[in-house]
Amino acid sequence: MKESASTGVSWGTLFQGVTPDDSFSIGDCIIVMILNGVVYFVAAVYIGIVWPGEFGIARPWYFLIMVSRVKSILAHAWTALA
Repeated sequence: MKESASTGVSWGTLFQGVTPDDSFSIGDCIIVMILNGVVYFVAAVYIGIVWPGEFGIARPWYFLIMVSRVKSILAHAWTALA
């Protein structure tokens, strides 16, 4: 839409809508794409740990909330603070 108005997108107009009534901008699209990338990365790492393929040891699907794991994370954080 910016190109049809011959204005283009620059750093100054990245978060401006096409029309005064429009609040959605190219900057919003970029933020959503970055957030999607983070979500897909976390999902890929999780799936790679739960279903490691031919080689590796599969963890249970609930490994993030296992009591032993939470205790080790808290113990490590506690020693880092001390």
